[in-house]
Amino acid sequence: MKVKNKIIGALLIGHIIWLLVGCVATNDVIKPNLNIEKRLLSDGLKKNLGGTHTFMEPNEKKIIKKQLISLKDTKQEITLSKELKMVDNGGVLQIDFLLENQSSMDLLFVFGSGQKYDFHIYNDQGELVYRWSDGRMFTMAIKEMVIKENEQKKFKTSWDLKDKNGLVVPNGQYRMEFFVTASVHTMEGKVLEVDLSKSYTFEVEDGSLK
Repeated sequence: MKVKNKIIGALLIGHIIWLLVGCVATNDVIKPNLNIEKRLLSDGLKKNLGGTHTFMEPNEKKIIKKQLISLKDTKQEITLSKELKMVDNGGVLQIDFLLENQSSMDLLFVFGSGQKYDFHIYNDQGELVYRWSDGRMFTMAIKEMVIKENEQKKFKTSWDLKDKNGLVVPNGQYRMEFFVTASVHTMEGKVLEVDLSKSYTFEVEDGSLK
């Protein structure tokens, strides 16, 4: 009986040693580091650190894949059409800036104040001769505006062809830079990198648009 017990004990010890060696030698059965795993999930990435693989549950992989696809689709679908028009009305330029949301989703525009747009005028030397917002007061309150899918928004203003000193600009070529002063977001709150500016080159002769 004693011999039998010794044999059983030896077999049990051998089995335990075999399990320990197998766990050390095989990455596949090592339980992943939960702290590392959480960081990988928060980054939305799966990494290979120093040759030691970390593993994710199938559901977690699906979530990350869905997030990455969502970000990719959002970037591809954002399309804004911009059109800048100017008409001379007796020495005063009537300016229309048309913004059309051609994306497959509604977009949220957030303004940091009551100012919704601005425009700058440069001469052919690249010098700033006029800025629309100079000397104007705007309410210090955040404003929001939604432009729905395929919807247009028009910004209308004017310029009397005078420089920042109140003098009619001399004959020559000029460039207008018009831009909407907002940040663009998805309706879920994700900030998007979108260019909201448009330039227009024109010529002035004797106080009117040539």
